[in-house]
Amino acid sequence: MSDRAKAPHLMGHTKNDVTTGKPAKTESGGIFVVDNNEEVRIEEDEEETIYKFNYSHNKAEHLKKMLSFTDLRQVWNSYSQKEVYGKKVFDRNLFNDVKTAVLASPQVMRTIHEQGKKSSVRATTSKADQIADQMMAQMKESVVRPMAYLATKIIHQLYSSIHVTESDIQRLQMTAKKAHDEGVSMVFLPTHKSHIDYVVLELLWFHCNISLPFIAAGENLDIPLVGGLFNNCGAFYISRPFPNDPLYKAIFNEYIAQLLIRGYNLEFFPEGGRSRSGKLLPPKLGMIASILSVMHDKRIKDCYLVPISISYEKVIETGTYIQELLGKAKQPESVNGLLRAAEVLRFNFGQIDIKVGEAASCLDLIQKLTSRGLDVTKLQFRPGDEKIVAKNRYNVSRYVAFDMLHRINDISVATPSAMVVTCLLTNIGRGVGRKEMIENVRWLRNEILLRGGHVSVFGLDNVERMVDRVTLLLRSCIDRRLQMEVIYSPSKRFELSFYRNQLIHLFVGESTLACALYGGLNDFTPGIFVPRQAVEAETMFLSSLFKYEFIYKPKSAGEFSKNFQSTLAQMVKRGVLEFDQDSDEICIARSGPKVYSFLGMFLWPFIESYWVALISLWSLYPQELVEIKEYLTGAQQFAETLYYRGELTFFEAISIGNLQAALTRFEEMGIIEKQLINDKGTSVIKLSKEYQNKNNFRAAVEHLGKFRRFGKYKKEPNFSKQVRELAKGIVKKRSRL
Repeated sequence: MSDRAKAPHLMGHTKNDVTTGKPAKTESGGIFVVDNNEEVRIEEDEEETIYKFNYSHNKAEHLKKMLSFTDLRQVWNSYSQKEVYGKKVFDRNLFNDVKTAVLASPQVMRTIHEQGKKSSVRATTSKADQIADQMMAQMKESVVRPMAYLATKIIHQLYSSIHVTESDIQRLQMTAKKAHDEGVSMVFLPTHKSHIDYVVLELLWFHCNISLPFIAAGENLDIPLVGGLFNNCGAFYISRPFPNDPLYKAIFNEYIAQLLIRGYNLEFFPEGGRSRSGKLLPPKLGMIASILSVMHDKRIKDCYLVPISISYEKVIETGTYIQELLGKAKQPESVNGLLRAAEVLRFNFGQIDIKVGEAASCLDLIQKLTSRGLDVTKLQFRPGDEKIVAKNRYNVSRYVAFDMLHRINDISVATPSAMVVTCLLTNIGRGVGRKEMIENVRWLRNEILLRGGHVSVFGLDNVERMVDRVTLLLRSCIDRRLQMEVIYSPSKRFELSFYRNQLIHLFVGESTLACALYGGLNDFTPGIFVPRQAVEAETMFLSSLFKYEFIYKPKSAGEFSKNFQSTLAQMVKRGVLEFDQDSDEICIARSGPKVYSFLGMFLWPFIESYWVALISLWSLYPQELVEIKEYLTGAQQFAETLYYRGELTFFEAISIGNLQAALTRFEEMGIIEKQLINDKGTSVIKLSKEYQNKNNFRAAVEHLGKFRRFGKYKKEPNFSKQVRELAKGIVKKRSRL
């Protein structure tokens, strides 16, 4: 084994005895658990699989450490400026130097003079100075170290351990050194499932001696007491929604440019906000576009984008997320909320896995786009080329953003909670026995590995212990009944779906194909053949329909058919489907119904959501208008009614996030039209002329509805009289608008 780079001050860790796989004794427990990259063979029954076995956390040492001053010594000794990989950030003049450069830049000065014509240059200059003060961050060592100590104590209290592989740390340190030698920045792109993300990443950079990044944060976090502390630790606040103010935009873009020009690291969440559903959200392009613009303008030669996945065994905020997805207004961050949140310190939320992917050069990503027909010479603004340059820059930003999210999916790990919950929610029936659950989790773990996925180090534990631990950890959502055997059943299905959705990217291709085939069968009966071309066409329809739900790998024109053939071949190889090449037809294999049903369970809740969103539009037939907010509220109430009437199978189908995404797709598909009705930005929707025709509307509803899971809950036809009458009552008549 090659010599390893030093990973300084990782807060201690415990090694496993590679012969037993059990934790060996150590002098100090720690918050960061480091993979030693030793390979061992785990044997369960007759199956043998090679796993990367990792260090585990010693709970006794953890408790001992919580009562000691070890954390204080570690924080004090960590992050030596002499050993930092990258730019040194503790510079007293940094804030003033960057602010002066931003306000003196040609772009900002030009905007000040243009805006000054409406009032005065002096007033606009004062406004620019105020915007810069509110936005820009500082990096004070006198604040960073105490905050690192406080954060370490909090994380120790909340989580048993944080796992990060030593190879990831080594690669990151090497990239940081390379970037520093080249005079360029690293941009960290983590997933965003919890406010804890900020804390654990900052601790990781701190204890690995990685140059601390400047972090883009929403202004909602700039609250009394803690907002200023975060700002002095590198957080710069962005207004939400992003102001339609040329001056604010100019200062923001120039601030990003100045940080990159000076070689400082950046960190932002490409999804924009926290994922309430558990899966990755479509990217917000603002930050990535701003970074790429600095490259397009030749102000920096390159920068390195680093994908990061953070996986939680239990997320603190899931209860709040579900309330928001049920239509309850999001509560703004406040001091009172912060004090109430302190109550969670009484609980334990399991473990955290952090995976740091291989850094990608922005320059290399742009060059790759030339093979897709991009003219890289049309990325710099010249007179007469403004429209084509703006379009090219948008396409580059979109490609890079989706490429990075796809890389994040590739490195993400399946946590024990995600595997156990997925087996629980994909089970057909009220509950599942403990013995069957253990067998299903073992099967799912192997299926994940077969697909090239990664399993959390904590998921490599004995499966029996893992099931018992997860059902205890999530006991507020999982009922445990002791009958003749232990029976598990979901008590809060909607909340549990957060964990199931964390695995959906591993199965989304197969699930889409399975549901497309189901649309031609409405059954699990094996041996009934359906033309391959028809299945491929329906798979393409569903993939397009859910373009805002799932992250697909960026592909060239004509690549869909190739991906379909590859997915079909894998499903045939795994015994799920059969393919008759002579007749060019597909059917469910005799050994495939159970796996086929498992795959469908990932997509069926989303199909039901979109079907509900579509049938809800019947309330606008033929020419009614409704405000979008009112429509969403009514559609969600309609969905809930259908669920309790037994027309919907999945309670999570009433998610307002899914309904909003469906509405966006229906507008793009030409089913509805959006209309602005006042200067306050209020919009209404109505059926397009084509879908004011009842037959066209019925055809769309029936087409989407045929992919819904058939069973005892699907009582009525997709466009039945009873469902239409109920849908008609969703909104009030609004023609007068």
